[in-house]
Amino acid sequence: MNPGTRPKAFFLAFAAITLFSLEAAFARAIGPGIDLAQVGVVRAFVQLAFLWLWLGRHLGTAFATQRARMHVGRGLLSVAGLAAYFYVFANMPMANATVLSFAGVLVTTVAAQIVLREAVGWRRWSATIAGFAGVLVVLRAGATPFDFVLLAGIYMAANGAAINLATKGLTRTEPTQTIMAWISLTTLAVALPVAVATFTPPTARDLALMVGIGLAGTIGQYGVISAYRLADVSAIAPVLYMRIVVASAIGYVAFSETIDLLTVLGAATVTVSALYISRHEAKLARDRSPTAAT
Repeated sequence: MNPGTRPKAFFLAFAAITLFSLEAAFARAIGPGIDLAQVGVVRAFVQLAFLWLWLGRHLGTAFATQRARMHVGRGLLSVAGLAAYFYVFANMPMANATVLSFAGVLVTTVAAQIVLREAVGWRRWSATIAGFAGVLVVLRAGATPFDFVLLAGIYMAANGAAINLATKGLTRTEPTQTIMAWISLTTLAVALPVAVATFTPPTARDLALMVGIGLAGTIGQYGVISAYRLADVSAIAPVLYMRIVVASAIGYVAFSETIDLLTVLGAATVTVSALYISRHEAKLARDRSPTAAT
């Protein structure tokens, strides 16, 4: 990847995590009774509307691909992760649920080297491991009970790592609009029959929040897919840790969730890690050739 594109990739990744935090907050506002099938359908329709505004009458071209199986697999990963994602955020504080989702980031970095054969230098390893240490601090490693919520969170993390790798693999040959179009199509294929079979009219408030979920999730998805196109998965991973800080702030303001000293220390470790790797990658953009490995 061209080092000159990395600062833009970091900006897109940060914008995406802010939007994903808002998406989670909208789901939290609906509450534990959230209808996952309805959310999936509304999110998919909002995403298709976004693509229609973007492509107009050429929307159909977004589905043209030679990698339909890979797209369907990526879409099914999204559908499978949706239930765990909203279940965990409905039953954990925003900060803790977000931190738990990043248990998969270290897996992403390892798998990026093994599966995608990306060059991962010691600075990226150091920043990623430091961020993971911050995750453990926030979760109070050894003190958090191992229950169904935590189990769902572990699945959410592993699913997220698989989505990251699948997305990165697709960006090597597929345009952003094609990836998003197939995610919408797969989500509709799975969620629409369930939503129809179990339909209960949502309140106006819940419907507005679902649309908010769709908007934040769609624009965030566009941002993160574009970021993966511009930089390696392992380079972006430390930046994604900053979502913990954003989610903590939203949880505090919107849901009166308290943030104690250990949470602050863990979040600070994560933030310093992300800022360091961003600065290092920006320096590479100035000092190293486009083909140099990090």
